[in-house]
Amino acid sequence: MTPAEGMQAHTDLSGGTPAGVMMPIHWATFNLAQHPWAEPGEGTVAAAREHGAKIATPRVGAPFEPADPQPDDWWWRECAVVPAGGWPAHPPRAAASKDDGATDLETASPA
Repeated sequence: MTPAEGMQAHTDLSGGTPAGVMMPIHWATFNLAQHPWAEPGEGTVAAAREHGAKIATPRVGAPFEPADPQPDDWWWRECAVVPAGGWPAHPPRAAASKDDGATDLETASPA
């Protein structure tokens, strides 16, 4: 499943409107695919932003609670090979309500 297909499945299973927190799994542990290691994270966050969905991309091994506000730290950029041409700009976050648990850090770019 591609990141866009995963987000579409999340939306479909939520009755057509994203609900809850979408958390991609089976990525960022090993580089076993033909695509760059960071591509699933980048693509899933972009797809979530397009759908206006909340997303959780916790660091591998870090504690995680879906009800907590989710960081928007794009941590994989700290340890991945920088793609040719550099990292794409963070996709803009869809308008969110005050109590949706979303963070507002997309202007902070990891090194």
